Amino acid sequence: MTHSKWGCMTRIVEIYKQLKDRRVIRAGILYIAVFWLLLQVSDLVSQTDLMGEESVRWIIIVGLAGFPLVLVSSWFFEHPWHQRATLSMLGDLALLVAVSIAAGLLAWHQWSETFRRPVIAVLPFEPTDTQPGTVEMTHHLARQFRMLLATLPDVSVIEDESAGHSSLTAIPLPDKAIALGADYLITGTINQTRLNIRLNVQLFDADGELLWSARFRDRISDQYHLQNAVISALWKPLGQGDAELLRMSEILQSCEYPTDRELIIEIAAAGRSLAGPVPLSESALELMIAELDSRAEGLNEAGLIHLLRAEARLALLRTVEPVRRPVVQELARHDLEEARFLCPALPAVKRLELLSTRNLEAENLDVNEILRRYPNDAAVLVRLADIASGKSDIQAAEEFRREACLLNPLSERYACD
Repeated sequence: MTHSKWGCMTRIVEIYKQLKDRRVIRAGILYIAVFWLLLQVSDLVSQTDLMGEESVRWIIIVGLAGFPLVLVSSWFFEHPWHQRATLSMLGDLALLVAVSIAAGLLAWHQWSETFRRPVIAVLPFEPTDTQPGTVEMTHHLARQFRMLLATLPDVSVIEDESAGHSSLTAIPLPDKAIALGADYLITGTINQTRLNIRLNVQLFDADGELLWSARFRDRISDQYHLQNAVISALWKPLGQGDAELLRMSEILQSCEYPTDRELIIEIAAAGRSLAGPVPLSESALELMIAELDSRAEGLNEAGLIHLLRAEARLALLRTVEPVRRPVVQELARHDLEEARFLCPALPAVKRLELLSTRNLEAENLDVNEILRRYPNDAAVLVRLADIASGKSDIQAAEEFRREACLLNPLSERYACD
């Protein structure tokens, strides 16, 4: 038994020596290195649309089929290597170059993936009942979650305009991820009873695989606890830190909702109308402002109402006759001040104020500070691009517009391609 085992080991050593002498091992390693390098280059080129996926598929097929042929050829045709130092040296040099390039590409790929911000898209939530206000609440909650995630500097969050684009309605989740350039997709369904709201939230990866799912239930009037529970549950699957989670909770807590269920739904409806793809008419804006005026009177938790009223009045400035604009502008400024007082940590307040003034055009503007405060705001980036263009800083303008298009890839306003 021992003699048989020893004989087997001897044959294995002899086979290995033959493979080494005939350069079979060297040829196999060289072929794998070159083939891997070719695959990496093909993958990079295919991402620029210069090569289709079908071409990459054929390269893989031909490469796999050619591997055994190279091994067999090296076994039977060892003579080109025999006593030819130049050929042997060139083979070694080619192997070293191929392996070095392959290792460099792998390191570059790992580096770029490590420092690339993961892209998240909060898709429109779906209502699952016909109760009045459910549609408005689906829109409001999806926007709230997007607003909170958009304050994170370590992720990119797709704008609502693209995440809710009509072209995505009837296509599968992986196709939505491709269209948006998203690594993660957040979806949800909502239904409500007379007092409570039920929310089912899911997190998918770019391939449409479910990563996380949870159900939440709370009173409609208790929006802080509902939204805070969802964000807290999402935190671990998204891999964010506790400090950022605490900041999200502080943002939510800084702006109280009214305790009136119907008023919360009215706030959600007004926000949906103002964020719609079609601008509201002057009469519709006037009516909305009048209704918000009546609901804010004597209300302590009116921060969101002041914010919506300021947004409506700023939209009204684009339609009213010039003689009325100073009055409307002053009223909008007053609403922004009230909203800032009642909702001091809400990013939407400071953002609206920034976009409605000329503060971005100040000579001493700290652009890095603006980008830190608004890391996922395409509108701010476009304004910065326009300002940079006015100063003939073409490189900065192109970079700002590129980032804006990554955040809002389906926007028709930005002419993204």
